[in-house]
Amino acid sequence: MGSWVVIVICASLAVVVLKDVECQNIVYIDNGALQGATETVQGRRVDVFLGIPFAKPPVGDLRFRLPEPAENWEGVKDATAFGPACMQNLPNPFGFPDPETISEDCLTLNVFVPGSTNSSNNKAVMVWIYGGGYITGGTSTYSFKEFVLNGDVIVVSMNYRLNVFGFLSTGDDSVPGNIGLWDQIEALNWIKKNIQYFGGDPGRVTIFGESAGGSSATQLALANASSGLFQRLISQSGTTSAFWAVSENGPQLAVRMGSIVGCPTANTTALVDCLRTIEAEALLNASVKATIGLTGYFYIPSVDGIMLTKPISEMLSDPVVLERLHSLDFVTGILNGDGGILVLNKFSDGIDPLLFRDTLIPFWTKLEVGNNTDIINAITEFYYDKTATKLETARDFVDLGTDLLFTHPMFKFIESHLSEGGGSTYLYYFMRKPLYGNVMLGSPSWFQRASHGDDLHFMIGSHEPFVSRATFTEDEKYLSGMMIRYWANFAKTGNPNMPEPVPAIWEEYTVNKEHYLEFGDVIVGKRRVIPKRVKFWMKTVPRILARSN
Repeated sequence: MGSWVVIVICASLAVVVLKDVECQNIVYIDNGALQGATETVQGRRVDVFLGIPFAKPPVGDLRFRLPEPAENWEGVKDATAFGPACMQNLPNPFGFPDPETISEDCLTLNVFVPGSTNSSNNKAVMVWIYGGGYITGGTSTYSFKEFVLNGDVIVVSMNYRLNVFGFLSTGDDSVPGNIGLWDQIEALNWIKKNIQYFGGDPGRVTIFGESAGGSSATQLALANASSGLFQRLISQSGTTSAFWAVSENGPQLAVRMGSIVGCPTANTTALVDCLRTIEAEALLNASVKATIGLTGYFYIPSVDGIMLTKPISEMLSDPVVLERLHSLDFVTGILNGDGGILVLNKFSDGIDPLLFRDTLIPFWTKLEVGNNTDIINAITEFYYDKTATKLETARDFVDLGTDLLFTHPMFKFIESHLSEGGGSTYLYYFMRKPLYGNVMLGSPSWFQRASHGDDLHFMIGSHEPFVSRATFTEDEKYLSGMMIRYWANFAKTGNPNMPEPVPAIWEEYTVNKEHYLEFGDVIVGKRRVIPKRVKFWMKTVPRILARSN
């Protein structure tokens, strides 16, 4: 070290300690003083404030309760290191990078500021919600330093409670559910009150997320409790219309888990009081055991009558909910191999056509539409080819997985968002696989598409890549920079084409024109993405369901 230290008092009330590449600065927020760090990235300054508590530690009696605002502190709080991620099982089952530390005391957020922190900057704000199926994830694996410098926006990332700690539901007032979503809203409340001190505009907030982070963003868009906290949203490979984004099995899991750890299960109040006394690691292990023998997705959002007031399909036809949704600008999209998540570490030599027809299609279809024979037969006729090779069949399975888990739910949500005079709607289709390999580990060699999560490689960039082993070609760096520019333009104006110039005009998606932007070897505007598959899910399937009912 041994470098000279110079102290400068900034107009923004920040105290900056300058060294060779890094320095420290202080910002005063409602709760007290924060000491962050300043770094030089690619020759440019970025201020970073990490591990800021936005809620009280959700431990002891606060476990399973709604988040409470963070308490004030005396002195200067160190904000130069990420806080621990929320409790979760490691390693990450999806092949994403693991957080270094986990804790039940995890409700912190991070602020990335391009250039010098100055309360008069009034920059657009983007709020990142990580994915991980609502059971894993954390902010420490996402560095937004390159993003904020290239986009000239402020990015905030927040932790939220996961799995049983964030999504336990007893189906009644004891624990209605959706605690993790309430954590996200509490972070947004903190941002509305405090982001001005970092130079952010609380009236220009865009939430964005990938996978479960994307579905979280769309769930917040429907929730009355989030009204006025953001104006735009970006949903990357995930919407709340997906069957994996909402569940009804919470009460069953709560009882099963209580039995495993020896808690009384006849009364939900006594059950929850007991569960609050169980050591966190033991509770996490019991929550996994409670799912043995069950089929579906577990510890995810649920219809609680408060945040998600009724089933998603009904909320998307509620005039009050739609008025709120239509006021928001919206970007959404998928990857051409999002369904690759279903072939991780399996099917290395392809899939036998009969296995696809007789087992895989019925199993996955039932999760989406139940045991509807007419739908299963229609899906079989559309995706199954008895003359296909095992590799061709495997690729057909990826298409089916992409459409069941991502394409169909996305278009159902788009359909509800479109409105005359409402917020703008933009659609993208991502086809670029990272040259170094897929972000998710375990893809079979025959899989050569952009898989679920590969967009994160480009969104985070090359300075501190999302996956530490990742490398970037110059062409990939360019694509990364342009993706960030589109996202940041949208956050600033609601239009991804301005104010900064872009390589291809991204036209709004409308019912008649169906424009979308394709991120592939080149970035180009097109019309009618995967038209046959979209028509099947948005026209054919609803007709069959109508006949069945």
